[in-house]
Amino acid sequence: MFLDFSFGIMKDFLSLFFIFIIIFISIPVLIYSGGYIGEYRKNYSVKYHWSMLILFLLSMIGVVLSSNSILFMVFWEIMSITSFFLVIYEYKNKENLKSGILYFVMTHISGLFLMFMFGFIYKYTGQTNFIKITQMYSNLETHKGIIFIFALLGFGAKAGLVPLHPWLPKAHPSAPSNISALMSGVMLKVAVYGFIRVVFVLLGGVSYKYGFILLFTGTLTALYTIINALLQNDIKKLLAYSSAENIGLIFSILGLSIILNSLKLYESSIMALTAGLFHCLNHGVFKSLLFTGAGSVLYATGTKNMNELGGLHRKIKFTSICVLIGTAAIAAIPPLNGFASESLIFMSFIKSVIAIKSKAFVLMIVICGTALALVAGGAIYSAVKAYGITYLGEARSKKAENIHRIPISMNVGMAILSLYSIILGVFSPFIINFISKYTAQYIFIKEYRLNFIGYETIFISIMFIVIITLITIVSRILDRKNKTETYETWACGFNNFKPNMQYSGDGYSQPAARYFGFVGGYKKEVIIKDTITLKQRVHDVIERQLYNPVVDFITFISGRIVKIHYGKIQIYISYIFITLIISVILVLKLV
Repeated sequence: MFLDFSFGIMKDFLSLFFIFIIIFISIPVLIYSGGYIGEYRKNYSVKYHWSMLILFLLSMIGVVLSSNSILFMVFWEIMSITSFFLVIYEYKNKENLKSGILYFVMTHISGLFLMFMFGFIYKYTGQTNFIKITQMYSNLETHKGIIFIFALLGFGAKAGLVPLHPWLPKAHPSAPSNISALMSGVMLKVAVYGFIRVVFVLLGGVSYKYGFILLFTGTLTALYTIINALLQNDIKKLLAYSSAENIGLIFSILGLSIILNSLKLYESSIMALTAGLFHCLNHGVFKSLLFTGAGSVLYATGTKNMNELGGLHRKIKFTSICVLIGTAAIAAIPPLNGFASESLIFMSFIKSVIAIKSKAFVLMIVICGTALALVAGGAIYSAVKAYGITYLGEARSKKAENIHRIPISMNVGMAILSLYSIILGVFSPFIINFISKYTAQYIFIKEYRLNFIGYETIFISIMFIVIITLITIVSRILDRKNKTETYETWACGFNNFKPNMQYSGDGYSQPAARYFGFVGGYKKEVIIKDTITLKQRVHDVIERQLYNPVVDFITFISGRIVKIHYGKIQIYISYIFITLIISVILVLKLV
């Protein structure tokens, strides 16, 4: 049987939806990039950046449009390589190179698992074409478990599921901020697309047992990463952990959809999958907005450390307003898009508890749903920290006082993303019902007329905006008639204020650090000499306990192997000859 190398493209709803996400978010980010990348002209090649960026976007589109596993893996590899080169764009910084190497290793581990997955699918169907595989998924019935595990590991490593996430908080702070916006907002969603394509479409669904595995994995990811996000002082690292938290939320709701589909509760399953798809779109928008906002702060001040910032609202007011919209969206404040998709996610959990009869199943879903509700609270906590410490109060350093002017193109890009967040929230009922209709028809092959959210949400949102606008206009009209005099705030006779007396990022996180610091590897050291010095640091526990020992072992072995390199060509030829003999023996035995 020969491999199918047909070059057709996927034109179903799932592919078109994710193509829309890629293009929809890429347009404002590309506009933003026009001004942002100018800062690199003195030290790095701008042409190189643009060529890699365009190839990166085209490769993601290629993955989503691929109609067979061969093309899928080719574009997947191009996406991985181009994103790696973009992560290490500032190659003169050694830390960026280390982060890039970790990302390179993890993304190829992801690719290895995906090759195993497609290999198993081909073994039992004899097909690489996705449409033909869907017609033969009954051949995979007894092998769905192993294919699901490989899909979870392969796509999970790319998406940032725990414990395969350590590359994410390393790569995002290292990459230019426009690239961080695309990697978090778009590339992670391509991994979600791949998982949905394989599990929901090619396999035709899997047992509820695998749904619970996915639900628990997503919940654990969300809990672990939001705690780590709370403890960060680097804005981009905080946003990176927050991205992993949202990926955990998306995979949790996908797990719930699998469970409900397995139990033949199709309407609830469609609702859950719709919530996951809608949150893919919404997270892509508001996280891209927040990363571009972080890039503007870095452009203006030269630092990502929140403890060196503060008081930026008065100096880069437009950026501050845009980031405030993104902060409200990620905190699920109505009527913005984050509220629309997260409310649908929790509605899905509530509806599933009502629909499912098994008490054991209900208990597990309630535990995960409650944990995710706590995660939503943590997301508000971290979002308020990031915005408040960065933009409010007084400048904590000279970097925050002496800022650079932000180019217009960067502001335009952020303005478009801010507008997206508002529109997707206000008109969410239309979007939700549109997604649910085509999800039912093209993924579940069912005909359901679903109305999850009433259109009164639009009316309430519009009324809310109108009321706020009227209050603002009336208050400004009234203020014109009165003379306003400004005085310093009375501080009970204490007027010797210093910037370091404000809340710092560390101080704001202390309640979380005290109770959950062990999860984020939080350590505090007090040194008392002539003065009292407080040192605080955090590290990723999973990275230190799981990945660092592996790296140390490989380094140790590499140090021993390097000793056989004597620099003599005769020895190298003998190595090749011995390897060939061993290879021939193994092939003869296997054949």
